[in-house]
Amino acid sequence: MQERVSQIAPFLALDAAPYPVLSEGKLYWIQDAYTISDRFPYSSPRPSDFGVGLNYIRNSVKAVVDMYDGTCRSTLWIRKTPF
Repeated sequence: MQERVSQIAPFLALDAAPYPVLSEGKLYWIQDAYTISDRFPYSSPRPSDFGVGLNYIRNSVKAVVDMYDGTCRSTLWIRKTPF
């Protein structure tokens, strides 16, 4: 499931633990996806679980994958970002 989401949006960093959701009788995987950067002004990069030092992270996208047929849709969770 994470491979599918990362192919659709390779510019996002994915959380290590997607979680299942039951909605209207259907099962979905919810994948948190982050906008990250190591070039945000006036802040120092810090180590992260994403394999790079970063100084900006925002949980800006939720990818929703149908467990039955694998269809994927993403929702922009936070519309305004500094980038």
